[in-house]
Amino acid sequence: NSATGSFLDVGLPDPNADRQSHLSGDGHYLATTCNGNAMTCPADNGGHAEPFVQDIPGATDTALPFGLGGGLDDNDKEHPCINGDGSLVGFDVNEGGVVGKQIELYDRTGGALLSITGLNSANDDTHCVLDASGSYIGLITNNNEFKVFDRAAGAFLTLPDDIKAIFNPVSFVAPFPPPAGPGGGGPGGSGTVPDTTKPKAGKSFKKRYRLAGALAHGLLGRVKSNEDGAASATATISSRSAKHFKLAKSVKVASGKAKLRAGRSAKLRLKFTRKARRRLAHARQVALTITITVKDAAGNATRLKVKTTLRR
Repeated sequence: NSATGSFLDVGLPDPNADRQSHLSGDGHYLATTCNGNAMTCPADNGGHAEPFVQDIPGATDTALPFGLGGGLDDNDKEHPCINGDGSLVGFDVNEGGVVGKQIELYDRTGGALLSITGLNSANDDTHCVLDASGSYIGLITNNNEFKVFDRAAGAFLTLPDDIKAIFNPVSFVAPFPPPAGPGGGGPGGSGTVPDTTKPKAGKSFKKRYRLAGALAHGLLGRVKSNEDGAASATATISSRSAKHFKLAKSVKVASGKAKLRAGRSAKLRLKFTRKARRRLAHARQVALTITITVKDAAGNATRLKVKTTLRR
């Protein structure tokens, strides 16, 4: 229990507690495997490993029933996975050792195996994992490659190489990569919706700065955002002024950065380049445009501009 920092005694009969456990997303159910030779299995398994589900608050164990068909009762059924509310339980069936394995999906509410056409096509699939809705099945093939099967589409998703390298997954929230469309995350629009909203930002800079002080210490202002993030700013002069002050084609004369906390105002100081300090030191007046870019954690950007003047 991460809230209390202590372990829960879930009451699993020894020696089942250390066998391939998966917890439902709501924390209510634990799917695990009963050792085929244990005398304390929830059901008479005939010496085969069997998956079962424990209701943690209710402290009850429920084995998957016999007679599911397809010769499943004569083989080990292990490495169970469970969806968010505990209504679906997946497991792999060992039909004769290391090879010949397949994934099955059991509907605890309907009390029957579900058809998942297109999944077990000579992949020797093991170690399943379900997303919260049970719409996607993650698994490991006999080539030690992680794959995600879309039940609605009846096909595997295309995954990047670093995701394919995952071994023995425990859980995942959404498919990789999230499908396009409203809501993301698959059928019904469930899943994580990308943040595309620009932050709301404000700024406060003086209309005039004393030339000597600004060149020595920078242009000091304040920036505020409604989200955590960062601000960056540049001060530029016109190309005509750049030519006048012999700054070549460079119109950027100062820059600065600041970290932002949501709802709080932060200081933002733009410091002048060495060349700009030297060239502008004897000017009587310099017009500047300050451009501020405020970004949130998702990379959404809001740009602000303010005009100011340096005077002797």
